[in-house]
Amino acid sequence: MKQQHTRTGWLRTLVLLALLLALTGAPRYARAAEAVGTFSVEQVYVNVPEMDVFLYALDGNDEPISPMAVQAAGIEVTLGDEVITPGNILMSNEPICYIFVLDNTVDARTLSQFRLGIRQMIAEKQERDQIALYTTAGEVECVLSATSNRTAALSALANVESQEGKSNFANAATRIYQDIGDNYQSIAPRKVIVACTDVVRMMSDMTLMGGMMTNAASQLNMAVYTFVASQNADRFAFLEELSDASLYTCDLEEIPDEMLAMQQYLAKALELKTVIDPDRYGERLETLTVSVPSMGSAIKSGTNVYMGYRLTKPAVEEVQVINRTHLRLVFNQAIAGGNTARSYRLETEDIWNWHPSIRAVELSPDGRSVTLTTEPLYAGDYTVGLKRVASSLSAANISDSRESFDFEIAVWPRDRGFYFGRFLAPMLVLVLALGGLVGAMVWQKRRDQQREQQAEAENLLQTAAGVRQLPRRWLTLLVRTRRDVAETRWSAQVESSILIGSDPSLCDLCVEDSRVAPQHCMIGLEGDNLLVRALGDQVVRVNGQRIGDAHRLQNNDVIKIGRSTLRVVL
Repeated sequence: MKQQHTRTGWLRTLVLLALLLALTGAPRYARAAEAVGTFSVEQVYVNVPEMDVFLYALDGNDEPISPMAVQAAGIEVTLGDEVITPGNILMSNEPICYIFVLDNTVDARTLSQFRLGIRQMIAEKQERDQIALYTTAGEVECVLSATSNRTAALSALANVESQEGKSNFANAATRIYQDIGDNYQSIAPRKVIVACTDVVRMMSDMTLMGGMMTNAASQLNMAVYTFVASQNADRFAFLEELSDASLYTCDLEEIPDEMLAMQQYLAKALELKTVIDPDRYGERLETLTVSVPSMGSAIKSGTNVYMGYRLTKPAVEEVQVINRTHLRLVFNQAIAGGNTARSYRLETEDIWNWHPSIRAVELSPDGRSVTLTTEPLYAGDYTVGLKRVASSLSAANISDSRESFDFEIAVWPRDRGFYFGRFLAPMLVLVLALGGLVGAMVWQKRRDQQREQQAEAENLLQTAAGVRQLPRRWLTLLVRTRRDVAETRWSAQVESSILIGSDPSLCDLCVEDSRVAPQHCMIGLEGDNLLVRALGDQVVRVNGQRIGDAHRLQNNDVIKIGRSTLRVVL
């Protein structure tokens, strides 16, 4: 009776395992070639309105069918009741997040082989691929959040040790689901769970293993691969058939090779890019169906898609003031390329509008934070932002330069050096401007003196030679327009008369004034007298009084025409 009861228990257990594994709808990784080939969906990644479908199209020799062939065959995509127009199909180059769920209740030798396989996968991963590590002894524990840093991944793996107790696979999917939701923007679009245990633990409580796989398939929408270590893997080969090639029983020595084979299989994925209606954001689940009718009606695959995420741009979500010259910025997601000072905007929000210089930038290995070395900071309100910094997972997801994060520094008051630094540049500009003005005035005065001396010398020579035929008189006018700071000296010998106006082609003395007529007035000689006359109906004032016909000029008389003045020096 006891033997019959044992056989009945085994049978019920196997039936339960078959049902649970059938519910997963998972993978996808087949080590044996199939005669008619395979076509299946691995995962659907949604960042509304973008949707990426990662799928496999393999021929009978387990070799990938080219993206062009799949595109030409006419792929059909249906989301719920809506037919989606598919975009381009290409070989996937999106990074993968390998989520290892390691049962560390296994014996030390088995754990060592699993760790060897994981180390090899870390060594072979692409630069942007990520590693996350969970252990299941007792309570599920995340010993390594998703990171692309190989050193950090290897260090976390080395610290995992074998522990006694019971493995808790039942809560693994819930914990992973929660972590992915909390860090969605920093986790690679493609995600795969790699569960590692041995046949003893699995057979002792298969409901936990099956529950984890079922929940992962329905909640997380990602592939799940379970590697089961055994001393004699052939005895449990039937489990692989029941699981539709999602569970692999391996001899201990074969575990590293099998894990590498799975990693190579993932490289064969195709990617179908398309867009969906932004109104679908917030809907919990949708059924996605992808099919290629021309390849046969049996080649069809469907999965549930979670629609609850919307793409957010990289931004600063926290500022930690370390000391007077160091700030740590924490981002809402991992960024790429933010390792130069030009990637950041730092300024005060007071009247000074001070832009502290950023002297050094140190980006954290996971890209989630950065330490800025600045010039000494002072008390006040500041704002910091990112200038066209991209997400580490999508180069097209770029920060908005208009968004900023405000923070306050309440210590380190400003000193004299701060104010000296603010006023130094304006004071230098003012001193240079005044120096230039004084220099120009001195140069102009010396130039006028030279002209006056030259004119006097010519006048003496002409007088001695007796060549004066017309009335002549030496006249000096100090001209000042509205735009001039100082008076300009004009000196010449007056023969008979001179015309004064704003047209240089018609006048002897040109005054640049919009209110002065082209020919405004005339100064002429009558015997020993020097007279000024207005031309036409133009207004001419001498010493503030408007003149009528002609007015006799004397030394220091001031003639005003328009907005300009001419002071007479005889």
